[in-house]
Amino acid sequence: LRGATPEYDIGVWRRAATPLLVVAAMEALFDKTGVLILGLAGKHEAAGIYALVFNMAMLVVLPRVAIDTMFAPSIARLHAEGRSAAVQALMMKASTLSVAVAACIVVAIVAVSGPLLSWFGPGFSRGETALHILLVGQLFAAAAGSQLSILAMTGHESQAAWLLAASAIGHGLLSIVLTGFFGLTGAAIATSVAFVIWNILMALNIWHKLRLRPGIFGLF
Repeated sequence: LRGATPEYDIGVWRRAATPLLVVAAMEALFDKTGVLILGLAGKHEAAGIYALVFNMAMLVVLPRVAIDTMFAPSIARLHAEGRSAAVQALMMKASTLSVAVAACIVVAIVAVSGPLLSWFGPGFSRGETALHILLVGQLFAAAAGSQLSILAMTGHESQAAWLLAASAIGHGLLSIVLTGFFGLTGAAIATSVAFVIWNILMALNIWHKLRLRPGIFGLF
């Protein structure tokens, strides 16, 4: 090590840093859009309820985050070695595990959602329908697998940033329309629809760029 000449790849890091920064910012915006739209519309009580049910639905994401941490380095290594079949097999294994655990969490939350929301106060029971809608969206995202990580680990973080930014903008516009008509439930529908569309766009991009079937679609 003392005799080794250090090598720096600053350009690569800089090119990757900007899209990853955009991804982090857009994810934060995506998560808070429903609360922001409801708050700006003057529906402050609904915004508070939505913030709670959205965070409860986000529990479904935890298995995917844990699995990402475990499998992402392997995906990057296998992709660099040109082992597409191994990447496909690993993606399918990770997504199957993710959706199985996510489904268990969804069933558990749905089973106790009524009493659990009532525990926070009488008004929070209004959020039960919104919670169920958000859980459906999160379950679909779990079935689609860790597509954002796959794009980032295979050098396509710029596409990931553009797709997330476009989805976040669409999410905001759809939230404005549906919140105006359906209030709290409309915000949940907008978020779940945006999750589905975002994951479909990423799946198409992964197939186009890498010829891989993301999520449990690899089973077919």
